[in-house]
Amino acid sequence: ALHDNDQGTPCFNYLRNERVLQAMVTSTLPSYSLRLVSAAELEPWINAQLAVSERLRRGAQLVRLKVNGKCLTVRGGSLDDQARLQQWSCHPLSSHGVSKQHFLLDPAGDASAPLIVSTLSGKCLDIPWGSSSPGQYVQQSSCHGGPNQRFVFSTFPSFGPGQKLTPRSAPAGYCLGAENRSSANGATIVQNGCQSGFTNNFERWFAAAL
Repeated sequence: ALHDNDQGTPCFNYLRNERVLQAMVTSTLPSYSLRLVSAAELEPWINAQLAVSERLRRGAQLVRLKVNGKCLTVRGGSLDDQARLQQWSCHPLSSHGVSKQHFLLDPAGDASAPLIVSTLSGKCLDIPWGSSSPGQYVQQSSCHGGPNQRFVFSTFPSFGPGQKLTPRSAPAGYCLGAENRSSANGATIVQNGCQSGFTNNFERWFAAAL
């Protein structure tokens, strides 16, 4: 797992046809972390990138999603199912790889409620068990396209810019936003009843194409 200040960009090379790969993680700090890993260890990441490439080929849109002026982020840069989503200060845009802050909006047969897919893990945003409970956290999970992985963007009537983001599996009037209305880095993204007013930046979403 990566610290939340890390860009999370693996680079790898085969060494003399051996089943050993060299992985490098590029940090925002002026230094590099270098270690040797097996091909088996990198296989999930490689498979995720192949799946992401296929979604892009079919017309998925590459975006960053912002709330509270921060970016939607896979916690710890995890590739695993059940890793939670959080808000974190946006990393500088980079041309050298994928990021835990980059996502695909993939219609996957229903443009009104696309899948939101991490470009790092290839997994989908997911409401665990399709829960209808307020305060339920958002995680990433292997994509299956069910209602708990479909999200609807809708406007804030008369309340300024941005959009509400609602899980299709949630009861009417639910929105995704930062837990406890927090503006802090690391605040978990949860579903709750939508709030009204001009100050609800904690659930006012912006999608920026990359």
